[in-house]
Amino acid sequence: MKKKRGTYVFTMHHGDVGNCPTDRGAGYSNKNIPHSERAEIQSQKFQQGSRYIFKADVSMAKGYATSPKTTIFQVHQWDTKHCKCGPYVMIFFDKSGHLSARILKSHHQHHIRRLGGFTRQDFEERWVELAVDINTDKARAGVTIYVDGKPVHSEPVLVQDGGTIFFKTGLYRHGRISPKLTSDRLFVTDIGYARVN
Repeated sequence: MKKKRGTYVFTMHHGDVGNCPTDRGAGYSNKNIPHSERAEIQSQKFQQGSRYIFKADVSMAKGYATSPKTTIFQVHQWDTKHCKCGPYVMIFFDKSGHLSARILKSHHQHHIRRLGGFTRQDFEERWVELAVDINTDKARAGVTIYVDGKPVHSEPVLVQDGGTIFFKTGLYRHGRISPKLTSDRLFVTDIGYARVN
């Protein structure tokens, strides 16, 4: 990852194993993957119980390709103090290149939702704003996802006990041994986050 004049540039190649302690093995995500690959940054952590908005303008580099299930925007929560987190929302490109989201519905179990008709090509060589408006008050827990300023999906979300909330952007994907994964590049700028109430 590099930062150039306010813009983060994330580049990932086959075998770029992440620095999280769980990345060098199957971890919590999937017992059938050899490792996880990542190049990302994260925000400070906030207390659950309030409503938050997280946003960033993103652009995918032309001439690169995105592997299936490559995540580019996440809102996370810690559920223990020992590096075990259950993301509320993971925005990613599916195997067909469509923009989709995983929404947390039960402990480490997500439902997948397609986000409008957006594809990776819609993000190439142009800025697209992604935003997540999430209420972490358990009595009103829910999330709305915006793409290019338009609401594309809303539904309830699981808020786990004792967690903090934070935002991540960059490239994250499950690794594999063979065949090699494609190289990918993502640009991110104008990152913002705020507590609404």
